[in-house]
Amino acid sequence: MLQRNEKTRCQIPAYMVMSLKGLQLSRETLAKLYTQPLHPQEGEEPEKEIPAANAAAPVKRYMGDNAGNITVLVHYTDAPYLNDGLFAFFTGILNACKLSMKDIALLNLYRSPGDYQAIIQETHPSILLLLGVETADIGLPMQFPPFRIYKHNNISYLSAPALETLRDDKALKAELWKNLKTLFEL
Repeated sequence: MLQRNEKTRCQIPAYMVMSLKGLQLSRETLAKLYTQPLHPQEGEEPEKEIPAANAAAPVKRYMGDNAGNITVLVHYTDAPYLNDGLFAFFTGILNACKLSMKDIALLNLYRSPGDYQAIIQETHPSILLLLGVETADIGLPMQFPPFRIYKHNNISYLSAPALETLRDDKALKAELWKNLKTLFEL
């Protein structure tokens, strides 16, 4: 069977035509593809490319570029960061907040455990979101209820249930959204 390329009027054997139907991309590749919010803001200027440094970049334990100094902590045993379904839900939350993977540092404590001091030293957060992670899990010497913004040492903390719980519960999702609007001044 041959397929025709209409522009050049040549015949291409069917075995040479590649299908993208079963293509699967890794989370890291998806994060690199979606570095911007899916809906650009009015008046935004296009980003300028930053030349790559010659020195080797230090190894980071998180996914994202952390340009906004927003650290998101999760705890999942089934994926390096998030499984595909939760990653899609999570990027939807980011887009709603006018953020992208470029703005955050996503750290899975199951794969890269650490206490809050090490996390703060590595990511320098101005905002720290704990999604399904308790303050005791990272040795944070304070406790605060879910869905309450707590400020301490120039860091705004927000704790919420795990992503799969939020995804499946409209009331919890609404409560999170209310707090995210306040946190990100939306």
